[in-house]
Amino acid sequence: MMNKFLILLVTALVCLLFVGAASAVTNSEPAYTPTVVTDHSEVDGHNVVYEKKVSDTKYDIYVTDLTTGTSSLVSDVTTDNRNPDISGNIVVWQAKASGGKWQIYYNDMSNNHGSWPVYPSSNDQINPSISGSYVVWQEYHSASDADTNNQYADYDIKKYDLSGNYYYPNMAVTNHCERNPVISGNIVLYERYENVGTTSSPNWKWQVYQAVYGTGGGVKIHPSTENQNTPVISEQLNFNTNKVLWSEFNKATNSYDIWCEDLAMGTGFWVTKTTENEYYPDISGYIAVWDKQVTTSNRDIVMQDISSSSNPKINIAKGTSVQRDPAVDVDQYGIFVSFTDNKDGTYRVYWRNMDTTLPKPTSGSPARNAVDVPLNKIITTTFSEPIKLGAGTIKLVSSTGTVIPITKSVSGNKILTISPAILLKKATKYTLILAAGSVTDYAGNPIAAYSRPFTTDSTPPTAIAGSPARNAVNVYPDQVITTTFNEPIIPGNMWITLRTASGTEVAITPVINGKVLTIYHAQLAKGTKYVIELHTGCISDIAGNSIKYYYRYFTTDDTPPKAIAGSPARNAVNVNRDQVITTTFNEPIKADNMWITLTSASGREVAITPVINGNVLYIHHLLLLAPSTKYLMELHTGCISDLSGNPLKYYYRYFTTAAT
Repeated sequence: MMNKFLILLVTALVCLLFVGAASAVTNSEPAYTPTVVTDHSEVDGHNVVYEKKVSDTKYDIYVTDLTTGTSSLVSDVTTDNRNPDISGNIVVWQAKASGGKWQIYYNDMSNNHGSWPVYPSSNDQINPSISGSYVVWQEYHSASDADTNNQYADYDIKKYDLSGNYYYPNMAVTNHCERNPVISGNIVLYERYENVGTTSSPNWKWQVYQAVYGTGGGVKIHPSTENQNTPVISEQLNFNTNKVLWSEFNKATNSYDIWCEDLAMGTGFWVTKTTENEYYPDISGYIAVWDKQVTTSNRDIVMQDISSSSNPKINIAKGTSVQRDPAVDVDQYGIFVSFTDNKDGTYRVYWRNMDTTLPKPTSGSPARNAVDVPLNKIITTTFSEPIKLGAGTIKLVSSTGTVIPITKSVSGNKILTISPAILLKKATKYTLILAAGSVTDYAGNPIAAYSRPFTTDSTPPTAIAGSPARNAVNVYPDQVITTTFNEPIIPGNMWITLRTASGTEVAITPVINGKVLTIYHAQLAKGTKYVIELHTGCISDIAGNSIKYYYRYFTTDDTPPKAIAGSPARNAVNVNRDQVITTTFNEPIKADNMWITLTSASGREVAITPVINGNVLYIHHLLLLAPSTKYLMELHTGCISDLSGNPLKYYYRYFTTAAT
């Protein structure tokens, strides 16, 4: 809801009193102990921005988080500050500049930006509105204009993009008075004073327009011969409704009622049709608020979900005082309405959270009736909306009736976290009990009584993988042995053995890391069958469930590496004289005695440099080989071996070089 006129001269203290859903329905009044004067509030999400009186000639701008009660000074301009609006972290307002002119200022509260002018001018700038990074305001043009019948000074509508640093000077620039702009996304509305009659029979009224940038004019939304005042636009809760509200004189009731126009459909309807004057609407999604004049000294605040005309109209604030200028916004924390009330003779800002929906658990960990729950499990319950701790009890009780000491907290807005102060017992049923009202939402709506049982772990850990695998062969004698389980494990009696099939035991060092048991050992014998044994109770899960006896056989490698390819191939001819000679094996190899020779058919030995890379042996010869010559490459027994130490048996290969 934007400001309705140039300056509201009285202001009020935000009363951060929590009012629950029940009080919203019964209209009970909040208690308060105000000490300062505040006025003119606007709401965005759960943040309310308002004016706070410093002296008779100076007001400051403050913002309060309605979920925490934390208040922050927004304006650091030393002169008067009025008419704030807020969108996200950015607050805009009008402040008296050094030259005595009203100018539009802004502060990005996310980075402690401080107060900065939006787009300085030598003319008065008043009544700002902001949506995202876009700011609109009305700016003085001239004292009067003949076309406006000399009743109002000529004000124009301007716009500025704070993120793009772009000025839009011609949002609404005519020889009429344009005032009270509001913006939502790219939609800008304003009031324009014009003659809706004829030249001979003039009828000057305020009409609501939508700005068309670049034309300087605009489009009249809903032609009328009556006054239309203080337009507002719906923009919250992902509702793409394009709903617009304003206050308009209704001949049928002979009073001001609230009109709703759907910009997308081009249709509208009366939200109210009473004989009482209703002013200053605001809207978020489908939630509309306005003030209703009961008597000359009594105005109430009314709210309705206008998605259906059958939805009830709810009196948010009802009494004998003047309650005016409501603002509303909806977010995950509730339906926040702020308004000004002079119930004690001084205008002050109050707020209500009008949400009446009870929070409900949507998921839990452990889940209902879960089994094999770890003994150190942190218990969480996720709710349908943000929550806080209430007055009811929260307990964790065993099947025998033992109450477990716990700590409780709310994290991530919607998650209730229960941390047992002691380790739970294994194979035991527990129940989480949330009494009615033990948790509430930010409107004070309590949860219904809730409970969720689960049973702690009673199943021993199970081996799900091993390396080397069961009955594996050709295992490297130095391979580290690992066994992976289906859950985290901890040491038990650690009776773990590694021995040969004939019974010879091998010294080992077992290490546990999470779900993996690792066994380190010295070099094993080649070509030997071994068994790894995890004896009953050697390890357990975190719940203390001991492993049952487990074993696994494997056999170490005793097979020499085998050549499977060579270049040049056996008995190849026309081989390039500078070709590197390679031999590929069926497994990785390593250097042993490296007795490797390359000789011509006449017995002349060639100087070579052998290099091993993985399972490939490379033989580099330093000089070009002789042309048209037969050569013999020999890999003598034991020159190389596999990684298990099995030596290569004698291997040879002939090839003949090319003529050139």
